[in-house]
Amino acid sequence: MAVHSNEIIAAYHDAIPLNRYGTERELAKVICFLCSQKASYVTGQVIAVDGGFQCTGVGLPALRE
Repeated sequence: MAVHSNEIIAAYHDAIPLNRYGTERELAKVICFLCSQKASYVTGQVIAVDGGFQCTGVGLPALRE
């Protein structure tokens, strides 16, 4: 079962500043970083792996209906 309708998927795509969806590999790289010693001094952060969607503050009209 799809989580989003085609209308919502299209709205997300148009609202992402990088103009594409992220890949599973891109998300996995962030998870691997957070689980590594390279992130040993990172605490209490929210890391958005969303292509800039959250920082635009646009929201999606398709989700508000």
